[in-house]
Amino acid sequence: MKKIHTALLVFLLCVVAFEAVYIVRQSAGKPGKTAFPLAFPNLFGSVSSLSDGVEIREEEEKEEEQDVPVYEDTVKVLLLNPEGGPLHNNPSFSCEEEFTVTADTGESMTYPGGTVLEETSFWENGAGLVTIASVSGRGLKVCDNGVWSLEYEGVFHVRKQEAGSAIVNQVGIEEYIYGVLPSEMPDSYEYEAFKAQAVCARSYVYAKMQMTAYPEYDAQIDDTVMFQVYNKQKISETARQAVDETRGMVLVKDGVVAEPFYFSTSWGHTSDVGVWNLNQEDYTYLQPIWVALGGENRDFSKEEDFAQAVMGSEEEALEKECRYYRWQAEFSMNKNTEKVVEILKQRASMLPGTVRFLDKMNEEELDTTPDFGKIVAVSITKRSYAGAAQVVEIVFEHCKVTVQNEYTIRSLFGAMTTNITCQDGFVQEEAALLPSSYFVIASQSEESNGTVYGGGLGHGVGMSQNGANLLALNQYGYADILRFFYQDIEVMPLEELTGQLKENTQNEGSSH
Repeated sequence: MKKIHTALLVFLLCVVAFEAVYIVRQSAGKPGKTAFPLAFPNLFGSVSSLSDGVEIREEEEKEEEQDVPVYEDTVKVLLLNPEGGPLHNNPSFSCEEEFTVTADTGESMTYPGGTVLEETSFWENGAGLVTIASVSGRGLKVCDNGVWSLEYEGVFHVRKQEAGSAIVNQVGIEEYIYGVLPSEMPDSYEYEAFKAQAVCARSYVYAKMQMTAYPEYDAQIDDTVMFQVYNKQKISETARQAVDETRGMVLVKDGVVAEPFYFSTSWGHTSDVGVWNLNQEDYTYLQPIWVALGGENRDFSKEEDFAQAVMGSEEEALEKECRYYRWQAEFSMNKNTEKVVEILKQRASMLPGTVRFLDKMNEEELDTTPDFGKIVAVSITKRSYAGAAQVVEIVFEHCKVTVQNEYTIRSLFGAMTTNITCQDGFVQEEAALLPSSYFVIASQSEESNGTVYGGGLGHGVGMSQNGANLLALNQYGYADILRFFYQDIEVMPLEELTGQLKENTQNEGSSH
């Protein structure tokens, strides 16, 4: 049974990893990359077959205890290789100051600063795991394919595997945030926006550490867009100061650290988690909002209302001058049909129910993957309240396919579009993903190309980074920015939250 549960967990984590939302950040006309992954709610519950009432109560009490979150002081980050894989082929390690290598066999060696060690030397005496630590707890570096990394704080755990070595950086939470912040938001942004980003990054890692994403490597997260980009940009003084001034501050909802989502640029409005087919009751702090100073939310679920809005510009919108606020792309249904079919098959396998293959005549669901043929028509059949394309229908010569899920829809249209032109004239010739799922299709036909008109960059859920920057320019403090984007949340020190959790647990224990 344990093996079955483990397999299910690994599968779910693979799905979560694939759902990582790719975001291209832009600042002052200069594009970059960042991301915030999609989270899944807890899908596993405790199932008891016991018949004795006392034993059932004990099992329920144990489950309640396990549901109390544990917020640790350090996080274990798997460092992926340059190709995005979990294992490294003969990496090297070094440190500018004295450092020690300790093996799981009990052996330990200390080396002077500047020494370069190849990882093959670690396994000569039968070790399977080594820990590398410097005197000060900082300054460690790793080299893969001849390229040295930036310096890391904390320690390295290097684990031998058949196909290579897994490298895990165990680092203090605040030090981890130092490494995340420069990769998620440029120094050119307003300082209060930077502080808001620091609180989001801290809240995110505390929320994600409740599940170990890589149990085979004893790592909770990795260092890429699948989670938060970590230690890819040099740590600036602005980043250190923003982290220090918000030290320990987190977003709290219903007595636990909330998992915040954020993205680059809104089209004028944000969405709820319905764009990912998640239960909105689990994320009540993420509601559609109008990103403007004043005014009320509007319903854009009707095609004509959304088309009129996205093909124009709302004067009150905070982000109306941002690069990706409005964009358009050349659209051709059969530009890359093989790629479209490949994406459909892959996503149908990974997320059952979000891609449905239907008989073209009676629309009954097909038991097997059909013969597709050419694409005849593409349409958006359902939109979210905030205008996101929520269900897309693709009619092929021999079948019909309906698609849900924001990431899948952006992937498909990434394969069917070229020359994404932003409102400032910047052109992106090819993209794996459409900038967002807030778009309309105009002038399409089998014989000729059409045009996709859209707005925003990223998934559109939670905090818009450019919106946060513009709020800061309008004298919003970091806590006010967070309350603008996340509804009915508290911004409070983690220490205060853990004190409340401890008190609640003690009170519940005394009541039994």
